[in-house]
Amino acid sequence: MAVFDLPGWTALAPALILAATAMALFIFDSVSPHSSSRSLLAGTAAGGSLASMVVAVWFITAGVGTKEARLSCRADVRSHVEHLGR
Repeated sequence: MAVFDLPGWTALAPALILAATAMALFIFDSVSPHSSSRSLLAGTAAGGSLASMVVAVWFITAGVGTKEARLSCRADVRSHVEHLGR
């Protein structure tokens, strides 16, 4: 499994997706408060929640932030440095 070197702020991705979903819902409901079609709001909320969950599950399955991922990343860096030194 490949280990990705992600910046620290990417840990906020699930929360940022939920915040963007909430903002989209707020804007839509502000523009059209008396709309009889609430399925768009429900679909947007469900889609944003699912997107946030997918990102969180991907982070978990990829091992982002775990001790093993950090150790294997260090080993990969060491092997690349040794390879370049030859």
